[in-house]
Amino acid sequence: MIAQRLGSRAVPPTDLKPTFERELAAVPDTRDREEWRTYLAYHERRYAVLSSVAHELLAGRPEPRILNIGPMFETTLLRATGATVDTLGFPHPLFPPRAHERHIDADLNESASPGNGSYDLVVMAEVIEHLHAAPAGVLRGLAGRLRPDGALIVQTPNAVALHKRLRMLAGRNPLEPIRADPANPGHFHEYTLGELRDAAAEADLEVAGWRADNYFGAGPAARAYATLGRVLPPSLRHGITIWARPRAG
Repeated sequence: MIAQRLGSRAVPPTDLKPTFERELAAVPDTRDREEWRTYLAYHERRYAVLSSVAHELLAGRPEPRILNIGPMFETTLLRATGATVDTLGFPHPLFPPRAHERHIDADLNESASPGNGSYDLVVMAEVIEHLHAAPAGVLRGLAGRLRPDGALIVQTPNAVALHKRLRMLAGRNPLEPIRADPANPGHFHEYTLGELRDAAAEADLEVAGWRADNYFGAGPAARAYATLGRVLPPSLRHGITIWARPRAG
């Protein structure tokens, strides 16, 4: 059983790079391939947290089924659990469905497409902050895709992390402007842990656990910030991972 709060647990020192080599090898353009390598280096420790939580939530489940919202490199990690991994959102050329999987083309900003309660796990990692739709409605729609004993995992940046507070004190907006590209608009709204809990409750979900970590970035500065994060209050850490289950009854 995962403890309700795992904010103080260190990220497992697992080298995830070999897991993604097949996807990277499929990128024909060298420049694009290096950009994805940079992306993976930035998110590697976050992926380690997601992998750990997903494996624990799926422990003991035969032939689990996962729905991955906004397919990215976590699709590969989730397949490593042994699960069938369907995807929902905009399709990604590096992560097409396998023979026994399917992709559901949907825009979560438009409406919550109905679910059939068939998934053990729904994963929405670094997606909710890109949506302009109200979070409770989005979470309610995804909850409808869960089995009664299933779980929804959400990963998202912490809106009030320490470095963002410092930027505001310096008179700088901690968020980038909304981009002109509607397919990649950037962050419309970032959330606090309290906001995510409130949205989950409004969506008839019970928060089963959460953790906060400084798990973004690569290089000496990022490692130093991660070390600092171990002694910071969870409310000041960079990223949030939260999981919830459908409310009984």
